[in-house]
Amino acid sequence: MVADEIQAVLEAHVNKPGHSIKKLAKDADVFFESARRAVKGIGSPTVSTTNALLGATGHTLKIVRLDSEIDDEPQASA
Repeated sequence: MVADEIQAVLEAHVNKPGHSIKKLAKDADVFFESARRAVKGIGSPTVSTTNALLGATGHTLKIVRLDSEIDDEPQASA
């Protein structure tokens, strides 16, 4: 996911009935202003804030190694 996609996930979540930025911030245990800025796509939230917010929406961040980095690893020979 890139920043725009993360922002879209967060915005869609807070626009569901019974949800709000205030509830998202509470569920994610982050400051309201941090949640508001992330939902509105303002600034660059930290990875930990982003992961907490996504976790509160039922999503998570995953670090994936690029294929080019895998080729750099030593290969076992038979």
